[in-house]
Amino acid sequence: MSLPPGLRYTLRQLPNILIPPAIIYASAYIARGYFQLSPPTWLLVLLTLFSWPIAFTARVQYHDYANLLRARTLGAVCPRAIPHKWPGSIDLLKTIFAMDNVRYLGHSLFEWREEYGNIFNFRVMFEDRLANALA
Repeated sequence: MSLPPGLRYTLRQLPNILIPPAIIYASAYIARGYFQLSPPTWLLVLLTLFSWPIAFTARVQYHDYANLLRARTLGAVCPRAIPHKWPGSIDLLKTIFAMDNVRYLGHSLFEWREEYGNIFNFRVMFEDRLANALA
């Protein structure tokens, strides 16, 4: 009998949820035990709360760097990314959804093709979406 998909997904995500605070706890334990440093409780709480966003940011940056190294190893060039202002390209998504109510669906892709070339990187929620918009 196999596990339901929701439980399987939750079990797969447990390391992402538990490891960042565990690193903070282990660091505090080592600081107390070996260096006789006792960080204040408010600092530990603050670091624990910020451990998830910091770990997420580090993971996104690592994947970007790994993609760049992989492309260089293969002698390739990463496609140009569409610039965005807000994290996760939320500003671009908002613009696309607003404009798609007025124009044809996917018209933004053709505008970006004219500006960035036939192949470009449209990042959606911190993940690369490579668009190949050949005419």
